[in-house]
Amino acid sequence: MKVFFSAGDVSGDINIAALVAKLRKKYPDVKFGGLGGPQMQKAGFVSDFEFLKFNKMGYWEVIKNLPFFLSAQKKFIKKMKAEKPDVLVCVDFPGFNKKLVVEANKLNIRVIWFIAPMIWVWKKESYLKFFEKNKAHIACILPFEPKLWLPRVSTVSFVGNPTLENFDYTTFCPKIPINPKEKFTLALIPGSREQDVKNILPFMLECAEVLKALYGKIKIVVSKMPQLPQNLYENAKNLGFEIETDFNKILQEANIALSYTGTVSLQVGLAAIPHIVLYKTSAFNFFVFKMLIKKRILIGLSNIVAQKEIAPIFMQDEMKMTKENVILAAQKIIKIIEEPDEYEKITKELCNLRLLLGDKKTSEELLSLIERSVNL
Repeated sequence: MKVFFSAGDVSGDINIAALVAKLRKKYPDVKFGGLGGPQMQKAGFVSDFEFLKFNKMGYWEVIKNLPFFLSAQKKFIKKMKAEKPDVLVCVDFPGFNKKLVVEANKLNIRVIWFIAPMIWVWKKESYLKFFEKNKAHIACILPFEPKLWLPRVSTVSFVGNPTLENFDYTTFCPKIPINPKEKFTLALIPGSREQDVKNILPFMLECAEVLKALYGKIKIVVSKMPQLPQNLYENAKNLGFEIETDFNKILQEANIALSYTGTVSLQVGLAAIPHIVLYKTSAFNFFVFKMLIKKRILIGLSNIVAQKEIAPIFMQDEMKMTKENVILAAQKIIKIIEEPDEYEKITKELCNLRLLLGDKKTSEELLSLIERSVNL
């Protein structure tokens, strides 16, 4: 059996690594090809492309690197034609992967698209038409997604959320309301990409300074991804805040958090830590975003899974470095700190995320899809 993967970003690499490991263990002779990152490689995958070059986010970043992406796409298709894998597993990354799906269909290669396009946000009709024309099994990671594809795309299923497999939330004790007069911990979680940390962390630090002035016993911990340069966190260090690379340790200690959107916000939610979600991108990216999406949307995976705003959202212009914006964000945190009923209400809603996501193991569901695709 030969399986090609196309996983071009950090979260995709992390979320598909368990499947690679299971395939290697159950089928020792399986052959892999395509694109993947360090976590997949640890599990036994050998990437045909240099993974770090693909890790771009935002419209402008992709446009600047368009010649690279087009060249890589051609090389991937050429390799796929030459080696004719049994299955192509595309992991999110739609700008790159849609063309691969088209070519795989021409070659009669079975396709699994893992992490469905966010059609509840945008381009629903476009994606429905695309997958009506190009065959693929859509493997969704959010429980409400399959009904958005049906009945026009029938090969769709909820395969569980990979965060549950990569993150053992059962080790976290229930959080209790904060006593502002006693020691408590605020976690600042600015994301895993350098550009995100640059965009998000300065605003977080301003908020944290306001809170530090109010609460004498507050401990402020900043989450740092091990691969990111230390100088991104110099300002936090100069303010006397603790820099920590052990994310699980942060979540064990934190009573409340400021979090970037994405997978980390879901992990914070599954650990039942009340938090607010922050999102900021370049002016160009946000301009395009607003042109394509006319309404204010939920951000932060805890909110998206719950289909309501559990964690307050601050995005783009709301994060301009003004005294008013910083105070407004700090006030949201202060409300949670000062009102035990509010704290308990939020933690209960966050604990409910575990029920909403169910108990499916994503890697096992995907393995079963691959086996059915090749009649094993």
